[in-house]
Amino acid sequence: MFVLVAEDEYVIRERLITQIDWKAIGNPVIRVASDGREALSHVRETPPDILVTDIRMPGMDGLELAERIRELYPSCRIVFISGYTDTEYLKKAIRLRAVNFIEKPIDITALQELFAKLADEISAEHDAHDKLKTMERYARLDRANALANTFLHTKDIAHVKGEFNAHFGTGAITIHSHTCAVVKLCAATSDRESTAPAGPDYTVLGGLTSIFSQGATRCLVGYNRGCYVVWVYFGEKLSTLAMYSMLDRMGTESDTLLASAHLCSVIGIGKFAARPEDMMESYETAVLATQQGFYKKPGSINYYNALAQDVFDFDSFAIDSFKNLLTGDDPFYVVSMVKSLSGELCRHTNTLPSHVKQFYFKLLKILMNQAANVGVAIWEDQEPEEGVWVRLRGMDFLEDLTHFTVDAIERYFRSILEASDNAIVNRMIRHIVANYSNPQLSIDSISRSMRLSPTYICHLFKSVTGNTIGNYITDLRIKKSLELMSDPTKKVKDIAQSVGYTSGSYFSFQFKKKMGYAPRKAGG
Repeated sequence: MFVLVAEDEYVIRERLITQIDWKAIGNPVIRVASDGREALSHVRETPPDILVTDIRMPGMDGLELAERIRELYPSCRIVFISGYTDTEYLKKAIRLRAVNFIEKPIDITALQELFAKLADEISAEHDAHDKLKTMERYARLDRANALANTFLHTKDIAHVKGEFNAHFGTGAITIHSHTCAVVKLCAATSDRESTAPAGPDYTVLGGLTSIFSQGATRCLVGYNRGCYVVWVYFGEKLSTLAMYSMLDRMGTESDTLLASAHLCSVIGIGKFAARPEDMMESYETAVLATQQGFYKKPGSINYYNALAQDVFDFDSFAIDSFKNLLTGDDPFYVVSMVKSLSGELCRHTNTLPSHVKQFYFKLLKILMNQAANVGVAIWEDQEPEEGVWVRLRGMDFLEDLTHFTVDAIERYFRSILEASDNAIVNRMIRHIVANYSNPQLSIDSISRSMRLSPTYICHLFKSVTGNTIGNYITDLRIKKSLELMSDPTKKVKDIAQSVGYTSGSYFSFQFKKKMGYAPRKAGG
């Protein structure tokens, strides 16, 4: 809010500025002037919301100032200040639609209340104006969206051309060339679990309209089947290289716009055409170019390439080799096989992404069946086949598809390894329990029994149980000795021998170290 104060008397002017609680009414911008001419110089920079002016001032008085401002800004609220109660002044003030006429000396409290009331009125008007502007903008975008989509559903080019001229204004642009850009929204790169909006967003519609309407270029932006369709019109003759350069820049700006909404995009640019009759072909080739973005990174700009290689022959992939490698014990070769497939697909970018997803789903089903056969889980909450397919179907890039598949393969082999490790440790524990009373029980004897190296079994036991083999044996022997001590007739030396100690003193040492008291006190 902008308040302009015009008062020739310094003391009154300063009192208005310093004694009004401006923060209480929204902390507006204040400009002061000592006469009407100086006040007008401020007005030319910023339209005032409220004018507070003395009626009698040298040079241009308050009435003339108010008349000039009323002509320029009819919505400005005018408050007159005067030390005179002249009827003619009052009449002119009424004619100028003044909101109030304040006599000197000024009642600051009354003036504060008046400003608060005016501030509320102005705020409400601004809100209503902003809403009206927003509605008008949305209506324009809706009309443009509807018009853009008519190009996709009608062959009556003459009818469409008439609507086009009505939208832009007849003669507003002479089209020398046009193309179609398809902007596909994707999940944000930092959060692949998020999803793109299900419908058109006015911010994106308006942003794309501004980006693709620069200089002599105009556009219509519509929304169709989850993508924004941008018809781009070049109003001057440009070389193909110059048009590519402009579209590159516009595409980069579009990606920046979408990034602010935590989205990213793949943009496909169709064939250039000079005739309206060729617009549908431009759209169709833009769709193909957008599909090729599946094989690239988020934010890519893809131009239709009629010379792109043929589609990938999925029958050439060795399914049997994939199955056989899964029965091995090394994920390296299986992962390398999938990554090699991904690299080969990137050289066949005419392959439909839906076909790629279906084939990767086939590989994952083989993996899931193999996991079920050996009794391991790939995910903690094992996903059904339908859930895996839903995840694959929602992926926008081959990179994500490959990462998901490789991760599943590595999880499978890790589960196999963990299951195998657990089985070995369980055998070790059963051996220890069966032989704890044998003084010859040791890491070396366990190693020979398991037919594994001492270093390996020590590392494996610690990684699975969190305890060392030596500590586990000691803990078990002490536990068993406590059970024997319930018989008061048994001697410590005999108990020590029963749990695998040849030395009674060493047993006592280990017992006290573990329990905090000597074994002779165990039985009370």
